[in-house]
Amino acid sequence: MVHPIFENWQDYEGLKDPEEHMFISYTEKWEIKYLLKKIKRHYHNLPAREILDAIEYCGRTIPLPHTRKEFMIAVMNELGFKIR
Repeated sequence: MVHPIFENWQDYEGLKDPEEHMFISYTEKWEIKYLLKKIKRHYHNLPAREILDAIEYCGRTIPLPHTRKEFMIAVMNELGFKIR
């Protein structure tokens, strides 16, 4: 079963260059906001600061380029949700 955080990325893909839509650039403010909203949609009780800290930590520690799946798994694991 696919974790719901990996579903419905069409709106994100529409904002990115077609060659880059499978990657996340944690330095782009709009992408950070998108990830925050996406995670809050599924885990509304998580504090925004905790989510932003996890995004920042993963952005600094995961080697570039950040594939979307790899990055989201790392962020969710950093938040305490063990997903694969």
